[in-house]
Amino acid sequence: MNKKICEICNENHVTVNYKRNDKVYYRKKCYNCIKKEKESNTKVKQLLKKSGYVKKLKCDRCGFQCKTSKQTEIYYVDGNSHNVNLNNLRTHCLNCNAEITSNPAKYKNIIADF
Repeated sequence: MNKKICEICNENHVTVNYKRNDKVYYRKKCYNCIKKEKESNTKVKQLLKKSGYVKKLKCDRCGFQCKTSKQTEIYYVDGNSHNVNLNNLRTHCLNCNAEITSNPAKYKNIIADF
């Protein structure tokens, strides 16, 4: 049986996710790509913590007042998650975030309002 190859690096074999009823289910990525992705996410979190930006409970775009912080996400104006300059960070509700990500060309030239 041929082992599946990672979709990201196209070099390494993917890892086994789980086995059920004598059938093996594989992940889409190899161990190394999964590890790199996790390291990247922790670096972004550390950069955000160093910058001092705190996710708000109010959407900067529409003004929606959230009850929990899970209803908002941090939006990077320039699209670079490693640029944690306070002028580049906004808090958007999930609805606004979906609008912006579905049509990024429309919202490309967002200007800071402060």
